[in-house]
Amino acid sequence: MNPNQYEQLKILIKRRTEQDANADNLFFLKYDKDKEITIILLKTCRESIKKEVGKIIKLSNDELDVCYFKGLESLCRSINKSKFQYKHEKSIESYLFIACKGNATRFIEQKKKRNSSYSIEDFLEFHIDDDEPEKESEYQKMIEAMYKALDELQTDCKGMIQNFYLNGKSHAQIVDSMPQLLSVKNSSAKTNRCLNKLKIKTLAIYRKLENINKY
Repeated sequence: MNPNQYEQLKILIKRRTEQDANADNLFFLKYDKDKEITIILLKTCRESIKKEVGKIIKLSNDELDVCYFKGLESLCRSINKSKFQYKHEKSIESYLFIACKGNATRFIEQKKKRNSSYSIEDFLEFHIDDDEPEKESEYQKMIEAMYKALDELQTDCKGMIQNFYLNGKSHAQIVDSMPQLLSVKNSSAKTNRCLNKLKIKTLAIYRKLENINKY
C-alpha cells in the first residue's frame, strides 16, 4: 500500500468513526468508491498473507480468514488511535502478517488448551485482551523469543518442554517414553527445572529483540 493509498485508508476509517465512533468493524469500506483500498485489504493482502501464514501454521481456509480479519480490525483500531506507524509500502502488509500469524498461533494454542490444562500462553504469562490490540507485536516477539530459547536448551530439557507444554503429554506418558526418569515425580521436578531455564532464556532473548528494534 503506497503513501497515497494509506492516507485514503485513514480518511475512510476517520469517516467511519465520525459516524458512530466504532472502528471495530470494516463497514468503512463501503465509503471506498473506487474500491481500490477494498481490493488491497480484502483480496490482495488477504490472499497473500493467508497463503504465507498457512505455510507456517496448518489451519483451514475459514480459520485463516478469521485470523486475518481479526488482524485487520486490530490494524484499523491502531490507525484510528494514531498508534500505527507507516514507514514504507510494506508496512500494512507486515503488520497484517504479524497479526494474522499471532492470531493463528493463539488459535492453535486455544485448541490445545481445550484438551490440556497447559498452553504456551500459560507459560508466557502474557495475555492480550480484546481492548489491547497494540500488544499484538509484543506477544509475537515473546513467542519468537520463546522458540529461540527452546532451540538453545539442552536436548533433554527441550524434549521435556515440548512433550509437556507443546504436545500436551502427561508426566506418566513422558516417563513411558523416557524411562530414565523413573517416576512421575521426577518428571514433574525436571519439567519445572527446565521451565525455569526456558523462562530465563526467553526473557533475555526478548529484551535483546526489544533493544534491536529501538535502532
